[in-house]
Amino acid sequence: MRLTARITDGEKTLHLTFGTYAAKRFCDLMECSADELDMLTQFSGRNLHRAMVAMMQAGAEHAAMAMDSNVRLTEFEACEWIDAADKEGQGKAIRDAFCASILNIHPDKVDEWFAGLNDRVAEANAALEEAKKKAQDGTSPSPGES
Repeated sequence: MRLTARITDGEKTLHLTFGTYAAKRFCDLMECSADELDMLTQFSGRNLHRAMVAMMQAGAEHAAMAMDSNVRLTEFEACEWIDAADKEGQGKAIRDAFCASILNIHPDKVDEWFAGLNDRVAEANAALEEAKKKAQDGTSPSPGES
């Protein structure tokens, strides 16, 4: 799915396109796989800022190439545009457009997708804890026993 976004800082406008090329470029910049979970989990922990910059660079490059332009954002320029987007309340819309393009869903469904993922992770963690507790209590067979 290809989605576009635009940030205006009052004087200049940055066009962003999120599609297959932007996803590929993001993976190159982040050195991650093209798996949607691997890509989206880059936006957490110590990689958060790096992922935000890579998202902006990838989206700007995709848009520039589509418009026969040669715009390439430096890390500093990407950070400046991120700040401009946040100031104008556009940051979440840009993140949602990027994520939606990867997940192939409507941008309005991104929060719902992440909530569902969080629920599944919580369920998996609870099941893991229960299995550990049973193993410690001796209520489950040891490996090799039936």
